[in-house]
Amino acid sequence: MEKETGRNSGPPIGENDRQTAFFKRLNESRSAVFAVAEYLHSLGYTVTIPRIRYAPSMNQIAEYQDDGDIMAVTPSGGIYRIEAKGMRFNFSGLENWPHKNCIVSNKAAVDRANPLPKAYFIVSKDLEYAAIIDRTTKPTWRPKELPTNNTNKIETFYLCPKEQLIWRKLKGT
Repeated sequence: MEKETGRNSGPPIGENDRQTAFFKRLNESRSAVFAVAEYLHSLGYTVTIPRIRYAPSMNQIAEYQDDGDIMAVTPSGGIYRIEAKGMRFNFSGLENWPHKNCIVSNKAAVDRANPLPKAYFIVSKDLEYAAIIDRTTKPTWRPKELPTNNTNKIETFYLCPKEQLIWRKLKGT
């Protein structure tokens, strides 16, 4: 098996602090991706998780963008792209979701997605629950400029009203 840089030692070091921080967040997102994949598998889906590829430089990022966190195949053969995002807080449903809306993703990433993911799974920190944003709710999404968590740079994100979220227990189903 071919050994890759950073494979067993965590994410690689980027060419600047911003890229290194991105690699760290990307690596930390794996637990949420695998929790969603396990949930989908328990429902009878065949799941594939593409490997993480790290761009060697900032000017090569576009070449390393993925086509989704999970590819899920239904028992009838339908193929869906699924995105999974881990949160830094716990929740179990609408009653303890702490925000008015839910960030879907960066607007540019959503707009270039082809096809649009079937769903965005927003996973609680404890990996027990997910808020699911189905793509059919896209007409209710609104763009909003917000500071990013890592750099405080202002970017445009799509927000979905929390009333549109579908709540699921991931563990013990």
